[in-house]
Amino acid sequence: GSLYAKTHALQHKNGNALALAEDYLKKSLTIADSIGYMDATREFESTLSVVYSGMGKHQLALEHYKKYISARDSLFNEENTKKTVQTQMSFEFDKKRTEEKLVQERKDAISLAELKQQKLQRNYFIVGFSLMMLLVFFILRGYKQKQRANNLLAEKNTMIEIQKTLVEGKNKDIMDSIRYARRIQSSLLPSEKYIDKSMKRLKKLL
Repeated sequence: GSLYAKTHALQHKNGNALALAEDYLKKSLTIADSIGYMDATREFESTLSVVYSGMGKHQLALEHYKKYISARDSLFNEENTKKTVQTQMSFEFDKKRTEEKLVQERKDAISLAELKQQKLQRNYFIVGFSLMMLLVFFILRGYKQKQRANNLLAEKNTMIEIQKTLVEGKNKDIMDSIRYARRIQSSLLPSEKYIDKSMKRLKKLL
């Protein structure tokens, strides 16, 4: 209807062509309205207004021009609404993505901090365990050295006891020998009393 009006009816101001264009446009408007095709409605209302103007029906031309303006504004508002919704959705999406990114970054930071803490604890454990092993090593070495010194002291004490026993045995043997020699000497030599008596007798004789 719109094409027929532009190519035939409006160029030649043909009444029959204008009427036919009007009929097509009305049917087109009915279909466009039923399916909610606002772009077509706007175009058809504009063309129908021009057709009525060509037919001299200025009141109808004004009415359909107003409908064209209304459809245009509605379409403009709808487009703006769509843009607004799209902008809002885009904003919400970006906001959500930013929040998710922040949450992920926070999780990553926490994970990194926990990992650093675990590494630090592991290092502390390794250092502490190493120090403990060194302490155990020095304690064991000191214990072994003390045990070795005690063993040496015990061996020296044992040697001293053995030497003491040998010396005591030798002293006993020497004393026994001296006593035995005295007994032999006493048995072989006259006693002092006998010698004294003999000296007294000799003096009397002289």
